[in-house]
Amino acid sequence: RGGRAVALTADHKPEDTLERERIEAAGGFVTERGYCMRVQGVLAMSRALGNRLLKPFVSAVPTVSSYTLQADDQFFVLASDGLYDVFSNQKVVDIAQQAAGPQDASKLLVAKAFEAGSCDNITVIVVALKGARNFSALECGETDTPETRTDAGRTALAQLRAAN
Repeated sequence: RGGRAVALTADHKPEDTLERERIEAAGGFVTERGYCMRVQGVLAMSRALGNRLLKPFVSAVPTVSSYTLQADDQFFVLASDGLYDVFSNQKVVDIAQQAAGPQDASKLLVAKAFEAGSCDNITVIVVALKGARNFSALECGETDTPETRTDAGRTALAQLRAAN
């Protein structure tokens, strides 16, 4: 938001009181392994997609929040904990703002996280919003040019523009 990080989520960590209570109520346990607490001695997150063998201790049920977009909201970042293990929310924003667009920002964040020593999975998606610098230049990706858009794609883009 105007170059300032706004946290839209909170990590679900097994050491959090409510998460630990949920895990233990389901018959699981939380233990310290290495430098962090882990569900069943394995996973450092208490909510995740996949991890079938850790069900029901690791939940895929998200905490859902709603936010009202503001004119100076530039982008949001959806990323795995491998990024946030090494960078604060503000550092992520600062790095992303160095890139020309969302795709470049995603690649840059992954590269910088590796350089910073992240040893976890690093997946990053950056989504540009109306407040992004040069937003009109970001409407078409490298493979989504006006010449290659399908009729359905043109219709969806027109509906999105009309709604905003």
